[in-house]
Amino acid sequence: MNESKRRLSEIVSNPPGRATADPDLTDLSSDPLSSPLVGPGPDELVATGEIDEPVSQGAFLELSNLMAKLKDRRTVMGLSLADVSERSGLTRQAISRLENGWNVNPTLDTLYRYSLSLDAGITLGLEEIEPEGEEVESITSPSRP
Repeated sequence: MNESKRRLSEIVSNPPGRATADPDLTDLSSDPLSSPLVGPGPDELVATGEIDEPVSQGAFLELSNLMAKLKDRRTVMGLSLADVSERSGLTRQAISRLENGWNVNPTLDTLYRYSLSLDAGITLGLEEIEPEGEEVESITSPSRP
């Protein structure tokens, strides 16, 4: 095969822009967990302290909504982080982390202290959730004569 036919054959079988296998990664051992592409899972990362315990998306969104309301209240009241820190006993850094979504699992005590420093309260409620595809009888107390 002459040089131009070989080159044409090479281009057709591997056109420019087409992904090719990295030769360092094509010879992986039979154990997929020993692959350089596989790292520790969430449980291992939590155990080593590299990440915090994951929270559900719904819980994160609820907390984000609450924190946005509290931050808005703080700014409307004209209070700085230092002012809220002094009133709540929380550090400025802790308040900033709360307001910016970096503390995704604060304690109730932290939330109450923060809200009380803004002359506000937080209420917790109970919502009945109906499982999909099933009817749930309402829980009521028996009527008394």
